[in-house]
Amino acid sequence: MLRIRSQRGLLLSKSRIGILGGGQLGMMLAEATAHFPVPCEALDESERAPASRVIPVTRGRVGSAEDVERFGRRFDIVTIEVEKV
Repeated sequence: MLRIRSQRGLLLSKSRIGILGGGQLGMMLAEATAHFPVPCEALDESERAPASRVIPVTRGRVGSAEDVERFGRRFDIVTIEVEKV
């Protein structure tokens, strides 16, 4: 099993990453994680967002607290990858 540690010691070997935003930034993050055994999925208004070329995309609004909470419960780590925060 490949274990990945950040500089702060966070173990990522079995973590799932949720990405808020499936645009260009989300796609670049998904591409960067493709070489590691870290499952990723994005939340975006469009299931055809750029990140969908690399990872699954769940349809929802990043600006909706309800959508973000429902999406985020499924992941160990959630990151925001949108310009308009």
